[in-house]
Amino acid sequence: MHFNERIMDQRLMNDDTKVVKLCNGSKKTESTSSKIKKLSSAYLDIIEAIGEDCSRQGLLKTPERAAKAVVHFTKGYEENLSDIVKDAIFDEDTDELVLVKDIEMFSLCEHHMVPFMGKVSVGYLPNKKVIGLSKIARCKNFTFFFN
Repeated sequence: MHFNERIMDQRLMNDDTKVVKLCNGSKKTESTSSKIKKLSSAYLDIIEAIGEDCSRQGLLKTPERAAKAVVHFTKGYEENLSDIVKDAIFDEDTDELVLVKDIEMFSLCEHHMVPFMGKVSVGYLPNKKVIGLSKIARCKNFTFFFN
C-alpha cells in the first residue's frame, strides 16, 4: 500500500460509473474515482521507478493530477456520438459547404502515451440537414482518441 493511498481515497468524489472496453475486447463497469485511484497508483510507481522521492512536497499530489489528466485526455472513449448531437440536427434547404475552423483539440499518442494539442477544421456538405456548430466542436473529442 502506498503512503498516500488513504489521502487519495478521501479526495476522490466524482463517482460516475461507466462501462469501459478493455484492450482484450471485454467490457467492465468502472467509476471515474476507481480509474483515478488505479491510475494514481500506477503514476506513483512510475515516479518511484525513475528515482524520485514521492514524499517530496512537490510530488505529493502529482500521481493524482497525472491520473486526472489521463482521464480527461481519454474521455472520448466514454462519449457517445448520439448523446453529443442529441436533437441538434436541423432541416435546412442548403447544400453548400459548412466549415468550422480552428477548433482546439487534444489527444494522446497511442504509441507513446504523450499528449498533443492542436487545431482542427471540419467541413461537410449538408444535403439539406445541418448540425449545430457547437456540436461539431464537441464531436472532435469523440473522434480523435486513439482512433
